[in-house]
Amino acid sequence: MKTVKRLLSVVIALAGIACVEPASAQGFRIPVGTDILTTRGDVNGDGFVDVSDIASIIDIMSGKSIFSGTLSETGDTATFNIIGIPLTMIRVKAGSFTMGSTEQDNEKWPRKVTITKDYFIAETEVMQRLWTSLMGEAHTPTNTGNTRWITTFGIGDDYPAYFLSWDLCQEFISVLNSLTHREFRMPTEAEWEYAARGGHKSQGYRYAGSNDCGEVAWYDLNDAMLGLGDKDYGVHPVKTKQPNELGLYDMSGNLKEWCSDFYEKSFTTAARVDPQGPETGSGHVLKGGSWGSNDSFCRPAAREVSAPNKQLQGNGLRLVLTPLDSE
Repeated sequence: MKTVKRLLSVVIALAGIACVEPASAQGFRIPVGTDILTTRGDVNGDGFVDVSDIASIIDIMSGKSIFSGTLSETGDTATFNIIGIPLTMIRVKAGSFTMGSTEQDNEKWPRKVTITKDYFIAETEVMQRLWTSLMGEAHTPTNTGNTRWITTFGIGDDYPAYFLSWDLCQEFISVLNSLTHREFRMPTEAEWEYAARGGHKSQGYRYAGSNDCGEVAWYDLNDAMLGLGDKDYGVHPVKTKQPNELGLYDMSGNLKEWCSDFYEKSFTTAARVDPQGPETGSGHVLKGGSWGSNDSFCRPAAREVSAPNKQLQGNGLRLVLTPLDSE
């Protein structure tokens, strides 16, 4: 609602200008960042909010042009357009898999988990372009207060948004849903792991798409351990490693990805259906490992935990969307 209110301010401010003489209206330009206007109002991205933005802003307010695309019950891919920014999502068909492993104590024990409904999961982590367009900030090194990271992390449209806390991700999702009138969300831990393992197309790889971590992941050996001055040090643009069986990129390495679940410390071998995690807890689950993780943490079963307000350089977000009954 915060974004909608701000956009409403833009509409009110500009709608009056649109009614004046064409010559003066055409020349009306307000730099972004003033009291009532933010980058959210700069639809055409020229650094100003002007009359040319009015139609697009009104469409955004009405939910018309903010979100378009195709989504069907039978298609394996859904492609959306969010304020001119493409978002590709891959269908994960319902099914059962063995979740967890015996490798780390917090993964034990392997257990049968059944996912009863199809869902769509984003092909990549949320990229900076989409985050910035909706939130007004990329959460890149430039706004962490630590200038050391400016030269060591990637900044650009094709880089994933990082330094993301669980709480900030929820705010982003709320803004996205208010504009699209859909229910994007974080994946549950079970949904994330099932997708990382390849879903119904799984070949049983150790990592998300390969038994060779370097083929699918940016991780410590080909990234962090190279040192600060190396060209491959730090977070990388998405889709620079090969995808897994479903066509999902960076499920191993690059950034850890938040899940909706509160962290559960231990498990039994009892089978579960659509698990959601504990009802309460002090931290949430992170999956997949980051560019600084060793290969063990890049396995689909590997799991970590962090407080919801922590902004750490290796944490990002991947979206999930449940198909509508009518689609």
